Amino acid sequence: HWWQTELGWPGVGNAVGLGRLPVRYGACAKPVPGFEIKIVDDCGNTVPDGELGNMVIKLPLAPGAFATLYNNDERYVAEYMTRFPGYYDTGDTAFIDDG
Repeated sequence: HWWQTELGWPGVGNAVGLGRLPVRYGACAKPVPGFEIKIVDDCGNTVPDGELGNMVIKLPLAPGAFATLYNNDERYVAEYMTRFPGYYDTGDTAFIDDG
């Protein structure tokens, strides 16, 4: 699984209730329902599978995900919602493998 406290639950995982996926060491399976995840370059263009890039999640985020930073709405928007318009910038680097 891949998760962030900000999301409230895993963003990528093996959702066994929807049909167990084969376990692959080092991989975290597929995006869970409610999250549309892409890997993009620094300009926001989707990168080919296997290429390292920025992990982003299409807005709006699922219910239960963070909606702001405590007493700092401006920083929330500047840090997480501005770099890739229409997407939450997770701050993580990732790639989509061939599985």
